[in-house]
Amino acid sequence: MNIAETDNGYRVETESYRVTVHADRFEAGVGDSVFFELSVRSEVSTEAGPDTDEETIALQVEQSADGPVFVWRTRSSLWERKTYRLECGEAQFLYRVQVVGAGSIRRVAYFSGAGRTACKGSKYDASHYALSVAAGGGADVREQTTAQNADLTLGYMAPPQFVFPFRMEGAERRLGLGLAARPGAYHFDRFSYRFHAPYYGLFRMYLETDLHGYAKVDGSCEIPAILGIGGRDEWETLAAYGRWHYEEGGCASARGKEPRWWYGPFFCGWGEQNAIERTNPFAHATQQAYTAMSDRLDALGLQPTVIIIDDKWQGRYGESLPDPAKWPDLRAFADREHAKGRKVLLWFKTWNAEGLDADECVTLWSQPLGADPTSPKYRERMERTIRRLLSDEAGCNNCDGFKIDFANCMPLGAGLRTFEPGVYGVELLKRMMTLLYDSAKAAKPDALINCSACHPYFAEVTDQVRLHDYYGGMRHSVDVMKHRAALFRAAMPGVPIDTDGASHTNYRDTIAYMREAPLIGVPDLYNLSSTAEAPLAAGDWAEIRAIWERYAASLQHQGGEGR
Repeated sequence: MNIAETDNGYRVETESYRVTVHADRFEAGVGDSVFFELSVRSEVSTEAGPDTDEETIALQVEQSADGPVFVWRTRSSLWERKTYRLECGEAQFLYRVQVVGAGSIRRVAYFSGAGRTACKGSKYDASHYALSVAAGGGADVREQTTAQNADLTLGYMAPPQFVFPFRMEGAERRLGLGLAARPGAYHFDRFSYRFHAPYYGLFRMYLETDLHGYAKVDGSCEIPAILGIGGRDEWETLAAYGRWHYEEGGCASARGKEPRWWYGPFFCGWGEQNAIERTNPFAHATQQAYTAMSDRLDALGLQPTVIIIDDKWQGRYGESLPDPAKWPDLRAFADREHAKGRKVLLWFKTWNAEGLDADECVTLWSQPLGADPTSPKYRERMERTIRRLLSDEAGCNNCDGFKIDFANCMPLGAGLRTFEPGVYGVELLKRMMTLLYDSAKAAKPDALINCSACHPYFAEVTDQVRLHDYYGGMRHSVDVMKHRAALFRAAMPGVPIDTDGASHTNYRDTIAYMREAPLIGVPDLYNLSSTAEAPLAAGDWAEIRAIWERYAASLQHQGGEGR
């Protein structure tokens, strides 16, 4: 780390980044390239309205074990004191904001100028930023220009890594700016880049997140920080953001000795349910239909390690118990599959309140919106239910884990009520995932939790990630899914990846993905029937069988358990 005093400030330079600190702003970049000239002032608004800093601001320089710390102190229209800290380490810098006073924080606009600048925001020279999310649907946008707004929010990746890797024309490296919360303080659901141009010739940017009033301050409060990290490209930048969370951000991984069956191949019945009846696939999540699918796998000579029972095997989503009309004997089905060498995963719809009592739910104006993992009543229900689903005890169903879906479909926005006040957004999702994970492991230690999390904060409650739905109209599944897999690997190195079934709406794309899936992660077959759009002949099934056999042999070559 090189530290130098300049004519009007200080400069700190490492291999990863460079900052030059001035009286009320700091330049941030990499090497000789200055990506941003950031106002040190950030708006921390409350229910009382917007936040404007006083004009006077004082800078002090302190020293920590990791490097210099630059501290600015001021007051504002809403806060008795505001403190901005720029902590410079060898691999990254952290920008922190602390407020003192009383109020419920609504929105934070980082580097906005907090009402002291002629135009809201800060100067920038970065030209583009990569999106650390899977776009989903027909969109496959991986990069935006800095003249476009973007939100990193809960979607196919729930949550994603909340970081924007910026690049600048002519610069050899990238600079990432990301949200960095302390464990227990992830009370937000998005991280946003904002472009602002009040009139021709004046252009500014700032970063933003919403706390929706759940952060109630009576004294002092530190809001989520901004982490600055560098990298040679977007992937190195994303990996550095993830690595900081494991090394400095209090996140931990659950990686360990993983059972061989976690690595598949898998068969998921969702595509086949649609093949049976596209207008109502939910009617075919039945014991009869899945027994037929199992027998069809046998006839094709396919030997998955897992069969996934998809939507809707449940009688009522919130209760998460088998529909007795569809599943007269789920235990018998699971035992039959075990005898064939297959495990049974159950598709799990997160948050759905169907069948739950109001005091088990997140509410808005007393109306239930979704399951509440902070409710003792709901927690007791799920612990009891998951044991019944997974345990091999008498009277239980002896299944082997969950494919967790709809994690992003949680109650969001201001005014929500949970049993434990103030738990919101990503933090509430972490509570849900912890409840499901811990309950599953208590019932069956090798139970598999397959989910959509793509952030280090969830690594300790994630056994396997899934690449999620693919919009078949795109016709480039391999490219789309490789990109998603790379995002997961940056966030959770070593995590097993369920490749999901990339459509069955086009023959060429379907076969291409079947061939490539073993190189991306765990092969996952969704269909056993030919369709008009993707007619699979005997030769195609022979090829898929050979692909799976080579894949299984490669796992044995690598040691049998895990990869």
